Order: sequence, then structure tokens, then C-alpha cells
Amino acid sequence: VWSEFASLVTSGEAVAPFTFIHVSDPQSDEEQYYDIYREVLRSATKNCSPQFIVNTGDIVNNNWKGSVPNLNQWEWALTGTFDVMKDYPIVATTGNHEAADYDFSERFNFDTPEGASTKSGVYYSFNYNGVHFTAINTNDTSDHKSPDTTGLSDEQLNWIKSDLEKNKNAKWKIVLMHKPIYDCGAGGNNTEDPAEGRTNYDIPVMRRQLAPLFTQYGVDLVVQGHDHLYSKSYPLVSYLDESGEVVSRATVTESVQKSYNGGTYDFYDDPKGTIYIDIGSPSGWKNFPPVSDYPKDLIDKAGQGTVMYTAVSIEGDNLFVHTYTLDGKFESV
Repeated sequence: VWSEFASLVTSGEAVAPFTFIHVSDPQSDEEQYYDIYREVLRSATKNCSPQFIVNTGDIVNNNWKGSVPNLNQWEWALTGTFDVMKDYPIVATTGNHEAADYDFSERFNFDTPEGASTKSGVYYSFNYNGVHFTAINTNDTSDHKSPDTTGLSDEQLNWIKSDLEKNKNAKWKIVLMHKPIYDCGAGGNNTEDPAEGRTNYDIPVMRRQLAPLFTQYGVDLVVQGHDHLYSKSYPLVSYLDESGEVVSRATVTESVQKSYNGGTYDFYDDPKGTIYIDIGSPSGWKNFPPVSDYPKDLIDKAGQGTVMYTAVSIEGDNLFVHTYTLDGKFESV
């Protein structure tokens, strides 16, 4: 049995501009929501002509580690969207709802580090047209439900450090991960997560582990999910204080409007620091508002989650982030 014909474009010259689409958390227990997800992908690929699609996890709504995967949901998420996704490489990170044993790694084939465990998910990196991408497995923690969590394993954390060190001279560096370390949502702010009914204790630990590394190695953009809302930080720099706690500050709090290729954009001119973004679910099954006490000195834009997707374009010295709803543009930076 053969599929219909499909084609894709591989990486080219380091200076060649390109676009990728970012979606996250299409998860649902009902097939009708994956129909919405397919229409979002159809609209996104038609409007933005991406080279690949990034999905930052919770592709399905399976239960937690040790459960039996719901294969119907994978069928809806992958086979049900095949007519749209067949012509695009899929760059996926592991969400907490793919934490069942090998649920994620049995369905995606990525070039993972030799000897790395793929039981709870995968981590890997790649280069595309001179841009370096690092994909993190945020399931690889001791216990997200307990304050005693140790955060990411030493094995993965050492690999992240090594990967960023080897690629420190890349012009653009982008990190992909499911759980957010800076956003306006419940998960990213360690309050009770409305989707999970519990606190995500591992997120503050991962913030201490990762944010100073992202500053040290000049990571430009961190693409996240999990909280099912719209959030964009200012450019942030982070470091550990004498007590070992992470301290972050915005280096720029005002953008400058500029015209470029017939459009008007809010630009940060050569900002020092990392921008963290989240978007709502592209299926609309679950979306949430910002929590009241998110750090407003760090978060530039905060909004109710809705059916949306983001297009990230890299053109030489410029990186553009456009977030769209199905009925039009939501935000441009």
C-alpha cells in the first residue's frame, strides 16, 4: 500500500531565508478537534509557505507515564492530517501527554544523541540554512508533581551545554521545548495548572538550569507550549545569584516600528537576551487566559489562548515572528 506522492525541501545555503510554522498542543479526546487542527495547518502552509512545521508537544491527549497510548488519537493527529503535512518535515518535541513509555519515540525518527534514553521522549538538534535548533525533552525530570524534583537529568543538561557550545558561533540559535520557563500562564509561573489540576514543580528548576545557559550562549528565541495561551517576553538575560536562584531582567522594553518589504513591524534593534514565546492550541479543545500574577516586567504581550499558529521567518540579520488566528493576523514582532 503506497501513499500519494509527497515532496519536501531540504536545508540549503546558510544565507538563504526560510520560514517555519509553530503549533503546539493540538491534543484532544475527540476527532472533531483534529479536523480543526488540519484546517489550521492547511491555512498556515498556504499563507506562509514554510519549509517545515514545528510542533512543541501534546500532539495527543494520552494519560501519564506508564499508561497505554490511545492509538486513535495518533491516527487523528498524523494520518488525519497527512494530506496537509505530507510535504513538510515535522520537527516535534515531546509533551507531557506523550510521556507514556516510548509513546513519542515510536512515532518520530530523530537523530538523537548516542545512548540517550528515549523512554519519556527525545532530545536532539539540527541546523537549517545556518540556523541552529536545539530540541529539549521536558519530560526528562525526576518528578514534576513534587517540590523535590531535580529538574532535567544531568545527561540531558550536559548534552544541551555541549550542543550550545559546539554551535555558539551560529548566527541564530533557537530552542524548542514543551513546558515553558517564561510566560504568562499557570505552568510557567508555578501556580496550579488548570489543565492538570496540579503544580508543575519541575518548571522553576528547569528555569534555573536553562535560562542562564540561554543567556551565556546567546539563544535568540525559545519556542514553547503547554499553557495554551499567547505570550511573548521581552528580550531577557538571566543569571544565578549568590543563593543559586535565577534572576532575569528585560534588556529592552520598547520596540521601534519600522517598514520592511512593504510591511510595518515592531522591531527590537540588536537586542541582548532571549525572547520566549507561547501560543494557544491549534485545535481549540483547551485554551486558557493569563494568570493574574505573571511577571509583567518580563512579559511583553499576554493574551487569551485561541486557535492560532505562529510563523517564524529568518532573513539575514532579521528574525520575524508572526502569530495568526484563522481569521487574520494576531500579532507581529
